[in-house]
Amino acid sequence: MLGIEAQVGYLLDALRVMQARKLTTVEVRPRAQQAFVREVAARSAGTVWTTGGCRSWYLDRTGRNTIFWPWFTARFRQLTRRFDVENYRVLTHP
Repeated sequence: MLGIEAQVGYLLDALRVMQARKLTTVEVRPRAQQAFVREVAARSAGTVWTTGGCRSWYLDRTGRNTIFWPWFTARFRQLTRRFDVENYRVLTHP
């Protein structure tokens, strides 16, 4: 539940920022997404999910973790405490 609450809080903060700045679109910057994917992969390496032939819905066909959060929920809450608009491309109302 704490993860879901953090996600909802992040979304609500994003909507507040969008309204305040009159943004019509927010789209994650490729470099931010790539950095996040690398960080998750590095943290997942050596865990039960990615070693020893584990087959799980957490892993894609290549064995890459695409779903599992490899940290404690507290870390997720810390990272989603505010909408980090600098990691997004934004468009404003004309």
